[in-house]
Amino acid sequence: MHYQSLVLIASLASSTLASSSLIPRQSSTCDQQRLTCGAAPGANQSLCASQKSACDACEAAYESYITSPNSNKSLAASLRNECFAASAIGDGNGVLPIISSLTVAGTTPTVATSAVVSATSTSSAPVTTTTAASTCDQERLECGSAPGANQSLCAVQKEACDACEAAYESYVTSPGSNKSFAASLREQCFAASKEGTGDGVVPIISTFSVAQAGGATATPTTGKLILRS
Repeated sequence: MHYQSLVLIASLASSTLASSSLIPRQSSTCDQQRLTCGAAPGANQSLCASQKSACDACEAAYESYITSPNSNKSLAASLRNECFAASAIGDGNGVLPIISSLTVAGTTPTVATSAVVSATSTSSAPVTTTTAASTCDQERLECGSAPGANQSLCAVQKEACDACEAAYESYVTSPGSNKSFAASLREQCFAASKEGTGDGVVPIISTFSVAQAGGATATPTTGKLILRS
């Protein structure tokens, strides 16, 4: 999985690096990041290279989105900065959900609803999806595209939403999980992630953890979820 993630990052970066219009920005951010990392005492050059690939992938995703119809420059700039910061942590895998947000933004430029509905669809039923990309990314875009959006708050809410998805996935793939119970909890968690700084997801995520350990009838416990500011 780790190898596949790195391949995905490298592939996305290399596919866009061919465009000469990207060189100035990458040179002033990703190249500088690579030099700083590589020049540090005892630097792990392989790790620095992985971080550089992740940073390039951030820039590629940003450029793809910012040139799409009706792109939101404030949202794009915020996501790019978040992506750059994530690329400098560990092997840079933290950029993947942020790149996903930019990718979703590029395909749904006029964010207005929580579900992406085909304009040519003749069905009266709403189109719903269940992945983090279709829920948490969409939530991030709706929040970040609102007039006067607080991009930092939107980012924190996105992390809370991602934590809901992670807790759900961990529980629902465990032996004896109750999928109906899990789906209900996940919806509650998604809703809580959009309130304030998203701290309301903590007891719900705790419920997932307790349920995973002792069954779907377990009661919530209190806890503290640490989110990046």
